[in-house]
Amino acid sequence: DGLRTALAVLRDRPHVFPALKPWVALLESLLCFDDDGIGYARTRVGEVDIEWSLRTGDFYERMRETPSPDAIFYDFYSPKVCPELWSLERFQSLRARIGSGRTRLFTYSSATPVRLHLLAAGFYIGDGVST
Repeated sequence: DGLRTALAVLRDRPHVFPALKPWVALLESLLCFDDDGIGYARTRVGEVDIEWSLRTGDFYERMRETPSPDAIFYDFYSPKVCPELWSLERFQSLRARIGSGRTRLFTYSSATPVRLHLLAAGFYIGDGVST
């Protein structure tokens, strides 16, 4: 819904999201869902081929349908608002789904309980730029 809203705003007021302008067609194609409720987009940036698939619905239910990704942007509501998404059990099921893949998980939370749950689930914690 956030992406749809941003694209709608961009149509009426392009100055609001100038960084999205070059990506409008690609993002719109991502929102064209097939019969299974999956949106696809493919592009090339420099030497890198990028393939996105967008599945709406419950993340933990739909992740079973996908191959192990290269990256996960774990950008849910905050741990204070929606603690069940940041639980040890959720991170353990995510880690089990990734398996031995080299997936990188990025999140904005640096809360100690979140870091502890990630570590206990088998993730490595890196240092990054603070938000």
